[in-house]
Amino acid sequence: MKVLSESHLNFTSRNRTIRLADDIVRKVNNEFPRVSPSNLEDRECLRGNLHSVKSLSYKLSILRRQRKLRFFNSYCFQNILKSVVDPIKTMKVGNCGESADLSYLAARANGLKNSYRADLVSPAGDCYDHAVVIVDEKGKNPYVIDAWLGFADYLPKAIERYQKDFRQHFDFEKFKTDKIEIVRSEYKYQKVRDFYDREFTVEEVEMIRKMYPQMLLDNKR
Repeated sequence: MKVLSESHLNFTSRNRTIRLADDIVRKVNNEFPRVSPSNLEDRECLRGNLHSVKSLSYKLSILRRQRKLRFFNSYCFQNILKSVVDPIKTMKVGNCGESADLSYLAARANGLKNSYRADLVSPAGDCYDHAVVIVDEKGKNPYVIDAWLGFADYLPKAIERYQKDFRQHFDFEKFKTDKIEIVRSEYKYQKVRDFYDREFTVEEVEMIRKMYPQMLLDNKR
């Protein structure tokens, strides 16, 4: 298991790479609008108003059942792709996992080959229940695409933002640490691994671009 931590690389200044990643975040969030129950809960629990959160959480549970059923009953790339994207597009709800799925496909559609879904964990391996996309081009300066929180940045800076700007979303007290490592997501089922944990063919990338052109940045059209 490859672990990326805050000491893995020194932070380098923002450049065209991160601007492109930021553009992907904005593209995903603008073209696939969705409401996050967990994000809303982190805000509304302070006000004691959880009714809307419960309603959205129920809707999200329906979406996830639909996606799972459609995914495991699909036997070609096109239908699997539709099972991942279309329920989010239609129901307009999703947490970090759904945001990571959209970002992962958008990254691939825009030519970022060395990208994968990843999870945030403590050094002891406790899961912070947060999924992102990592782009690790030839092992140099990996960076995070986080559409759920609305930003992209090089790994050390991203971890710093999780620890400071977004710490309300992470249970640091429970794990008695605010240290974060980022590990490649692991999947129980081979069919899931076959979709998320490999390089897509040229034909598959073209299919993503054709089916969901709204994922493409203007300069990629």
